[in-house]
Amino acid sequence: MMDELEIRRIFAANLKLVMDRNDLNAKDVERRTGVTSRMVGYILNIERSPTIDIIRKLSVGLRVPISDFFSSDDGSYKVSIADFEHLELLNKMTQEEREELERYANYLIEKRS
Repeated sequence: MMDELEIRRIFAANLKLVMDRNDLNAKDVERRTGVTSRMVGYILNIERSPTIDIIRKLSVGLRVPISDFFSSDDGSYKVSIADFEHLELLNKMTQEEREELERYANYLIEKRS
């Protein structure tokens, strides 16, 4: 299993990739998503973990599936739900956020079948 720091690194790298591909800076991301440019900077510098709400806002505003933030284009790494189970992040989530994450995970599993 991956530790929290590794998950943050993967997320940050993928967010940076999306930003680079779309020629966006942190202010552009803020305008599209509602996530402050300061928080975008914290995420990119691996200083903070994004909440499920921030992940959702980034996904919707940047038009990127949530799963793209947690995997590589070539499939060389992928963060699984199991990786979250031992993290403090899951404990900080509300029941509603956990259910939303579970629904999304089930959707991805069904989509791949």
